[in-house]
Amino acid sequence: MRRKKRLLLLVTVSLLILLVLWIIFARNPVGVRYEIMDLGTLAGHSSSANALNDRGQVVGMSQTEKGEMYAFIWDATQGMRQITKDGPYATFARDINNKGQAIGYEDLNMPHQARPGSRRDYFSERRERGFLWTESGGEKTLEYPDCESVSPSRINNEGQITGRCWKDPRNQFVVVWDASGEAIDFGTLVEGIRYAPLLNNHGVFAGFRRTQGEPESPGSRESVPFVLEGKQLLEIQQPEPTIHINSVLDINDRNQVLFSASTAKATRRERLFIWTSGEGFADLDTPALTHVFVRRFNDRGQVVGSSGPYLPSEILEMIGIRWEWTSNFLERAFREPEPEAVVWVEGKIHDLSDLVPKDNGWERLETAADINNRGQIVGNGKIGGEQHAFLLTPIESSKTGTNHPD
Repeated sequence: MRRKKRLLLLVTVSLLILLVLWIIFARNPVGVRYEIMDLGTLAGHSSSANALNDRGQVVGMSQTEKGEMYAFIWDATQGMRQITKDGPYATFARDINNKGQAIGYEDLNMPHQARPGSRRDYFSERRERGFLWTESGGEKTLEYPDCESVSPSRINNEGQITGRCWKDPRNQFVVVWDASGEAIDFGTLVEGIRYAPLLNNHGVFAGFRRTQGEPESPGSRESVPFVLEGKQLLEIQQPEPTIHINSVLDINDRNQVLFSASTAKATRRERLFIWTSGEGFADLDTPALTHVFVRRFNDRGQVVGSSGPYLPSEILEMIGIRWEWTSNFLERAFREPEPEAVVWVEGKIHDLSDLVPKDNGWERLETAADINNRGQIVGNGKIGGEQHAFLLTPIESSKTGTNHPD
């Protein structure tokens, strides 16, 4: 009897592994192809891109020759340049608008002696100094009265900026700066706001607001997603009774909102939706047994991020198998899958590594961080054993006869 159970388990695991492999390699065909460019580094061993604008300018952070981490801007004319002053702490650029204005922060909990790529998980208090950078004025500190930590997240073409402020570790709120640098508490506009909303170029906000109690996360049951246009607040309902919205990921200039969601715990399927006012939710292709990590989308509804299959032990747990010896065996037999950079075109998911020329020198494309309205994509991958930022530019396709990925 015990032998039959083990045989059944072995067959089940084998079938699940084959299913995962099929999910990894079976993607939808797409006509678009991309040229890939290594954006290099600030003479160090690593770089990471966070955002780009419609002019093809890219911002992120890079290691210098001395191993220090600083915010950068890259463009096709001048290449990669450091945009923050030398100092004892790492700096990161988060976003850039079409005027070339960039925002970011100095991490006062991350001295340059910290291991590159390490995060603030080791620190109990958040200490950041937000900044706005312009070509003409250089770096300017973003401030709010009595705030010890300021963390900007988005900037639009009008120069509006959203971010969060901490007066102490337990006292945080959302701040919006206008083009003149004046700041207001966003909570005076939307009651119950706690997490920094997203912002498009028309000044329309999207985010979560608290309806009751103290939420544990933006997607908690006590929070509801909203869109704020002028003084009109619209709350967005769940797409289906069995689906729960977890995160508001982005808002484009068509006022469409990108959401991540999940189904019941029994299936644990991760879902993506684009919401349009008056039309409701459009479901994006999210393969079963796959983790998806989505970053941004453009006005055409093209979405970028990364994806990776569930671990075999996660799959067994879904079907109720939680034997410790099974989990230990699978952890030893299978290393954790590394994520792959992906793009959704017309709602279908595609591996970006399949859409660039072969033998391009890159070992893997790990994540796609942003996509502009020209279809250009920035992200991060491995080349020569190092993590570098890359830029993908659509090239003319023999199938579509166009240089756009739609």
